[in-house]
Amino acid sequence: MYYFKYGETEIEKYEVLYEKERIEAFKNQVIENCSEIEHYEYDGTNGPNEFDYIRIRNFSKIRIGIREFNDFYSLPETLYHFIYDEYKYPYLVTLVDKLLSNDPSSINEILNPNFKLEKEPLDIRIKKASEILDSINNLDINKKKRELEELEKLVKLAKLNQYQKPVKNYYEMLQSLITLKHIDTLTTDEHEKVNNFFNKTKPITYEKQLKV
Repeated sequence: MYYFKYGETEIEKYEVLYEKERIEAFKNQVIENCSEIEHYEYDGTNGPNEFDYIRIRNFSKIRIGIREFNDFYSLPETLYHFIYDEYKYPYLVTLVDKLLSNDPSSINEILNPNFKLEKEPLDIRIKKASEILDSINNLDINKKKRELEELEKLVKLAKLNQYQKPVKNYYEMLQSLITLKHIDTLTTDEHEKVNNFFNKTKPITYEKQLKV
């Protein structure tokens, strides 16, 4: 596929080169090291997709009974106790998937990452929750209790994720796995001339046309 870098006076065309196997291995590394792990334990009739082995880990379910209904048309349902960990992928995994599907829009996001699309690190979320808790009047017991429960959840989540790594450094790693081969340069005047030639009132967009 091709990537177009737009400047003030020119447009540069690059061929995007990478080894698919290395990018797929990198994706697995990001999932393993940078996902936010959440633990679930509940009773119900429907659990997660237990065959999604990458996302759902340490899965178990125990049959605990039958749920029956009073109406004639509803069949009894088997109740289970579900226990599992879910790996919630960082946004970087979405970008890798877009790259592997030859979506040119992924290149600009990889080269110029918007880290706001990633979850805030847990230590920052804990700090913010702690500050909110401290700001609540001690006489507002119910609100204080709710915020304390949220803080406790974050602390438990941080303990579960203590060995996970920040995702930011992995953007640089992905950039190093991609080579941009310069193909040609077009001035913006030439680009406008081409638009006028095709009677375009808006600039030609290439993203959907240049997948290879």
